Amino acid sequence: MKLNIGQIAPEFTTEDIMDMPVSLNAFKGKKVYISFLRNTRCPMCSLHVYKIFKKSAQLKTLNIETIIFYESDKKMFKLSDFFQKSILSEHKFSVVSDTKRIIYSLYGLEVLPPDVAHEKFIAANRQSQIAEIIKLGITGDGIEPGTNVGAMPADFLIDENQILQLVHYGKDGGDQIDLDEIIKFATENAKV
Repeated sequence: MKLNIGQIAPEFTTEDIMDMPVSLNAFKGKKVYISFLRNTRCPMCSLHVYKIFKKSAQLKTLNIETIIFYESDKKMFKLSDFFQKSILSEHKFSVVSDTKRIIYSLYGLEVLPPDVAHEKFIAANRQSQIAEIIKLGITGDGIEPGTNVGAMPADFLIDENQILQLVHYGKDGGDQIDLDEIIKFATENAKV
């Protein structure tokens, strides 16, 4: 079941891909951004993570904790040049492998049939994002064993009391919130 603004964010306790504990309760009193993505071979996902990485110092300064979930197995992050060069070396935010989609389910994420997911992506006309992916040299075909091609992304902004202030379920594989929404959320005491 999908979540709604105003609900208490579902608690979870897990480990990130660096074997560090990650628990939503540990961030009580802080604002939290949670993003659910597909896999390490998904270029749209990598573009989103790249943008988060570039803003991570600003997000930390604004006291926003960032947790990113992937369906990918932990070993896939070590095989990815993108993660090796950019993400794993600095550990600026938590990246969690949720191969069984336990936390994905807790947060109400869905998987569309692959042909429907492909049609929605084509209809979304993400040419500017594709151009940016090419310019940055991000590679990948989005196909990775053990993951779902039709998995849709989602983003959640959670306040200091662990109340959902923004809930965004992606309509296609490239539909994530703009990072300016996160900055706005961090700098305002009011709801987004």
